[in-house]
Amino acid sequence: MAKKTFYNEELNTTEEYSEVWKYELMRVKDISDLIVHNHYWKDSRGELWLDFDDPNENFRKAFNAYRNRKGFMQPNEIKKLRENLHLSQRVFSERLGISYAKVSQIENNKRVQTLSQEVSFRKA
Repeated sequence: MAKKTFYNEELNTTEEYSEVWKYELMRVKDISDLIVHNHYWKDSRGELWLDFDDPNENFRKAFNAYRNRKGFMQPNEIKKLRENLHLSQRVFSERLGISYAKVSQIENNKRVQTLSQEVSFRKA
């Protein structure tokens, strides 16, 4: 089991944490039974914390599991498609009728695309 020392802003402490990996059921949108291998750090009291260096790691894993289940494109595939078309995010989003902010969030794995957005990506 890996151990690492972190400063915990919430507790205003520095201590050694033990790495923990857990399979958990996650819900994203309409799917409530996604099994995701989540990553945590456990403190001396046994409390689990999201990764201090990458707190969105588990959310991205859940989003990717959702896309896999739905058969949707992954963010890197959408970005590669856009780049192969030689389009900026702004031009790509305008051509697809999707807001620039949403395309950016989807490409950066901060949002999951809707079915209609997925259809637009595939038509591109």
